[in-house]
Amino acid sequence: MSEVNPNYNPQAGGKTMMDVSGDTFTMNLENYTTINTPTYVGGYRLGNDTYHTQINFTHKPNWFHRTMMRLCFGWEWVNL
Repeated sequence: MSEVNPNYNPQAGGKTMMDVSGDTFTMNLENYTTINTPTYVGGYRLGNDTYHTQINFTHKPNWFHRTMMRLCFGWEWVNL
């Protein structure tokens, strides 16, 4: 369940009023920036399908790197 902030005032231009130890602070919610997460194309997986560790990448390594990681370390490439 989400709780509604009783101090939120939509008429104040998206500002939230907080009362902390008798002082009133104002936060301008319009100055917050959003963080864009990277798009992952795949990753190396160590383990089986049930229990595994996977390290994701934003670019796909070439076939030689993927093959050597599988042969030397046992890490298999998985496309997302």
